[in-house]
Amino acid sequence: MTFKRILNSLYRTYNLDFCKLADSLEIQDETVLKWEKGEEKPTIDQLKKISACYAIPLAILEKSLKE
Repeated sequence: MTFKRILNSLYRTYNLDFCKLADSLEIQDETVLKWEKGEEKPTIDQLKKISACYAIPLAILEKSLKE
């Protein structure tokens, strides 16, 4: 599963949009938009925060960035 698909799954599961996700991770909205567009990838610290907030194993998030 690609990181973009994980983001879409988070949006549906938790009734989020990119702004709400950014707020929950305490990052700028533009950062999440860049992730969606594939312009940037999250840092390991950001992945850890996503993992902790949304109960997604870190290994799955790391793997998704390689797909």
